[in-house]
Amino acid sequence: MKKLIFFALIILIGSSCKKTIQSVVEPFKGFDATLSTVEFDLPAIPFAPPIEVQLGQFPQHFDFDSLVKANTGGTFSAADIVSVKLKNMSVKITNSDATNNLGNFENARFTFFSNAITTPVEVASISFPDAVADSINFTPTNPAELKGYLAGKELTYNVYGKMRRTTSKSLHLRVNTIVTVR
Repeated sequence: MKKLIFFALIILIGSSCKKTIQSVVEPFKGFDATLSTVEFDLPAIPFAPPIEVQLGQFPQHFDFDSLVKANTGGTFSAADIVSVKLKNMSVKITNSDATNNLGNFENARFTFFSNAITTPVEVASISFPDAVADSINFTPTNPAELKGYLAGKELTYNVYGKMRRTTSKSLHLRVNTIVTVR
């Protein structure tokens, strides 16, 4: 009976130390993760203001801990992360045409904040070429640290832009972001 209890205790202790043992044997190497796609419609803009204007604000529920656990097989959690930075952002207009596309915009700026940190952080600032285009990829040269923001469960994205030309119809945008988690 004592051997059975001892054996059960060893199994219990061994399984509870699994994360600690794996952390030592297999240290966290980081990963790239695609965050949830944000889709929104920009209404037709019949005038081109000479200044940057807010084009929209979009709230989204987010669970960073689940993202980390899913990408590490449950071995690590958000508490184990030291850094999260934007790696790439892609913007696509799914209903563009020759007169309503990314060329209508001089630039766009994306910020976000969360219920953990309410001061917005700039995630990306993109300049668009004056050419017909329905998509663009952006890789930042000096990405901001996002870890503290992702501790919240509610993210709010802000989109700002400066128009080059007016648009005559509502544009449906799809924004994908990839972050590097370390």
